[in-house]
Amino acid sequence: MVHLLVAMLLFAFFAISGLVIDLGIARISQGRMAGATDTSAIEGLRLKTATPDADCRIAAAELLLSNFAYKFGVTPPDDPLHFGAGPDVAVVGGVGSMDALGTVTVGPNVVYLPTPESNLGNADHGDMVRGFVDVDDPTSPLNVEASDYSRTDFTTTFAPSLDEGFLVRLRRTPGTSPLDEQAGVSSRGPALPYLFARGSFMAAGMRAAGITVRATAIAAARRTTTVGLSNVPAGLVGAPVFVLEFDYWNSIPVNTDSFLRFQGSEILPPLVSPGQLDGPAGGLRGLLVDRAALPAPTAFPALTRTSWSIGDEVAQSTGLDTDWTEAKILDGLGRPEQPGYVDPSYYVPIYKADIGRIVGFGSIHLTSASDNGDGTWQVTIRKTDSTIAPLNASAVEAPGLAGLSSGTTQTVLGLLAQVDLSLRAAAIAR
Repeated sequence: MVHLLVAMLLFAFFAISGLVIDLGIARISQGRMAGATDTSAIEGLRLKTATPDADCRIAAAELLLSNFAYKFGVTPPDDPLHFGAGPDVAVVGGVGSMDALGTVTVGPNVVYLPTPESNLGNADHGDMVRGFVDVDDPTSPLNVEASDYSRTDFTTTFAPSLDEGFLVRLRRTPGTSPLDEQAGVSSRGPALPYLFARGSFMAAGMRAAGITVRATAIAAARRTTTVGLSNVPAGLVGAPVFVLEFDYWNSIPVNTDSFLRFQGSEILPPLVSPGQLDGPAGGLRGLLVDRAALPAPTAFPALTRTSWSIGDEVAQSTGLDTDWTEAKILDGLGRPEQPGYVDPSYYVPIYKADIGRIVGFGSIHLTSASDNGDGTWQVTIRKTDSTIAPLNASAVEAPGLAGLSSGTTQTVLGLLAQVDLSLRAAAIAR
């Protein structure tokens, strides 16, 4: 009797062990696929403002494929440790309801290498979908998709209350759904077969279908919390040498010239308080700032920060001479009258005067900087539509909030939500 019981327990043990191994292989495969879709979704969204849609999707596909160690359209290297998106194996033949005596076959690449479709028609079930994200949807943490790949937290229909988003999915399915493999729209790899658990008493249909593995990532355009400094000659868009006041920023119209005036020399009588920006009729509009006085990173106090973050305290710069001001404002780019001059773009920090801290960022074009001849300089800017920063900006880090009281932090975050046409950056939402 004991021997019979042990035999039965061993049978159950081996069946469960086999299932654990098979599901472990599926989980590793899903992790590889999820890592690729995460980076690909961010790539597809961050390029939205500056790149045509088709090129965004190609760039997203290329980055996805780079996660599997090969370039778009290039044969993968012969690497025994090359895992791809999971093993490319199948069980063929076999007899009886348990497919006994089946043969395990291995694909030509040993591992599954995805070939994502661009889905230029933007079908909901496609590999890459541009749309809008509801970050407050209660089902969103579950990352739930219906059988037709529709979701409650993502839609292709414009809604002003939702964040712009970009969805990327990979799937390994048995191919029973016509949505899984459509030329130019969707692609799929083979489902993972049950290898070690084939001898268990699972349903024949389940054994034949194998294990479906899917990975879906959604990047959302979130309000930017950190921006690096600009280097226009090197083509790096970032923060300029001035910050704009919150109330002023929210009051100026988009795509319209706005004028800032500042004192360029301490020798002449200051018509404007040194370091302050105002309009021709007066009124505080911003501050020239000393970028060398940026707070050091909390974890590395000996280093110099090269970024602005929400929560940072503004260090006003004073005593600027004309040559320094002219060179810094235009970042050595040249003058409008010179050949090859283009209007530089900046991610301008927005600060709240009564708390003296950065509370957000906006996007501007600097169209001119000129000497007024009375000891002041005038800068002409244009506030641009809400932009998704392609680089040098983050929506997931805010070192300036470190060390602030909870009350100040909540104040800064509350003001961040009120910044008009806030600069945005791509971040994983799902």
